[in-house]
Amino acid sequence: MTDLAIVGAGAAGTALFIHLVSGAEIRIRRVTFIEPGPLAHGLAFDRTEPYLLCNTSLAVNSLFPDRPRHFEAWLRANGPACARWRIRPRTLTGDTFVPRGLFRHYLAEQLSTALRVATAQGIEVDHVRGRASEIISCGPGLVVRTNCGTTVKAEYVVLSTGLTAPGTAASALAASAGLLRPVASLREDDDFLPERPVVAIVGARQSALDAALVVAHARPEAHLVLMSRSARFPSVRTEMTEHPGQYFTTTALAAGLDLPPADVVDHWRRLLRAEAVANGHDPAVWERPRSGLPGLAEDLARTRAGERAFERMDRNAITVANEVWPFLHERQRAAVRSAFGGLLRRHVSAIPAVSAERLLRLHQQRRLRMTRGPRCWRVAGRRLEFTDFRGRVFTADRAVDATGFSIANSPRLPRWLGRQLSGAHRFVEPGTCHIPVGRGGGIFLLGPPLGDARAVTNYFNATARQAMSVTSFLAGEHPDSPVKAGKARTSRPEAK
Repeated sequence: MTDLAIVGAGAAGTALFIHLVSGAEIRIRRVTFIEPGPLAHGLAFDRTEPYLLCNTSLAVNSLFPDRPRHFEAWLRANGPACARWRIRPRTLTGDTFVPRGLFRHYLAEQLSTALRVATAQGIEVDHVRGRASEIISCGPGLVVRTNCGTTVKAEYVVLSTGLTAPGTAASALAASAGLLRPVASLREDDDFLPERPVVAIVGARQSALDAALVVAHARPEAHLVLMSRSARFPSVRTEMTEHPGQYFTTTALAAGLDLPPADVVDHWRRLLRAEAVANGHDPAVWERPRSGLPGLAEDLARTRAGERAFERMDRNAITVANEVWPFLHERQRAAVRSAFGGLLRRHVSAIPAVSAERLLRLHQQRRLRMTRGPRCWRVAGRRLEFTDFRGRVFTADRAVDATGFSIANSPRLPRWLGRQLSGAHRFVEPGTCHIPVGRGGGIFLLGPPLGDARAVTNYFNATARQAMSVTSFLAGEHPDSPVKAGKARTSRPEAK
C-alpha cells in the first residue's frame, strides 16, 4: 500500500508533491502519481507559444505562497530560460505576465529538485501511466482503479485532475470531416491550418482568445471570426494583487451557509458590492459590461487609466469563494452559478492587457470580427458553414471549439462519497477539503473545488495555498490531523 496517491500530475498535483518533500518532516514514505502523461505538464501551462501568457502576474504566481517572489527570483537566476521565451530578466516586476510554458519550465525544474530530495530522504516515488477511473473504500484505506488495469491501494488520495477539453466536442469533431479541432490541441506548428484560411472560433473566453492569437501568428494572412452567445470578452488586467477583503471574507460567507439558495445569492451580492465600494470602484463597471470588441477596447482603456474594477478583488471574490464552495449544498451552488456565471466568465478568465492590445490590432487590420452565434452549422464540401443568431451565413476553412472545459478526467466516486461532497465533509484550512475514509485516511480535493468546472475556478496561487494546507495536515501540524489527534471529525466551517 502506498501512503499517498496523487491523481493528476499537472500544476496542482506537482505543487503538492514539491511542498511535501520541501516542507516539514512527514511520515509519507511512498507516493504514487496516477497520470497518463508526463509529470508537471497538465492543460493550463503545457504551451510552447511565447505569446500565450499566464493570466496572473508574477506577484501571485509563486509556487510557494509564503515566498511570493520565488518565481521572480528563479527567472532572474535563469537567463537562458528567459531568453528562450523572449523575456528580459532586468525588466521583470511583480506586474509582469510571463508565458505559460515558462511557468511550466519553472514547475518542472522544482519537481526535479523535489524528486532528488525525495530519493535522499528515502521516499519512494512511483508513476502509474493511466487515468483513475474509480475510487472505492477498502478496509483501512482506499483503492484507485485505473483505465490501464492497474489498481493502487492508498491511505490518502489527492484528487487534482483539473480540467480537460469539453466532452461535448466529440460528436462535433466526428461530424466535421476533420475541419474542427478542440482548442487544447491547437498548435502553431502543425498542418491543421491551410494557407490564408478563414477560421471560425466558437467561444469568447480566454481559451478562444488564445486560439485567435495562435491562428494569427501561425497564418499572418488568416481571417478570424469569433462567435459566442454573449459576445462578451474576459476583462482586461495590467496586474493582479492579493488584497485581503473587508467584507467578502470566508467568515462572512460561512455565516450564510444555512440560508435558502436565493438568500445566499443576495448575501454574496451585498458583500461583493460593499467590497467594490470600499476599494473605490463602481460596481456597475463589472456588473454591466459592454459587449463585443468595442467593450474590449473600453475595458482596456479603463484598465490603462487605473480604473481596475476587479483585479484587486481577486483575493476576495475568487479565492474566498473557493474556500466556502465545498460547503454549499447543490441547490445553493446552482443558484450561485446562475447569478454570478457572467461575472466569473469575465473576471476569473481576465486577460493581460498586452493580449487585448494584440486582438484589437487584428480587428483594426480587418482580420478579426465577432458575431453572436452560432445558431447552427454544417459541413459544406471541404468547408464549414455557420449561421449566426441574426441569420447571417458565412463559411470557414477551419473551426476551433473553445467553448470551455469539463471535468471528464475525474474518477467515478462511490455514491456515499458523493453525498458527503454535498456539504458534510471536513473543513481543514481555507480552500482545503478533506473527506475522512477508513481509520485515519481520506481524500483531499485539490484544484478546482469539487472538481467542478462550473464552480469558482482556482488560480494557481490558490492551489499552491491548498497544497501547503494538505502538507500541514499530512505532517501532523494541523490540530485536527489524524497523524497526531486520531481520526478526523466531520464538520463545516464555523462562522465567527
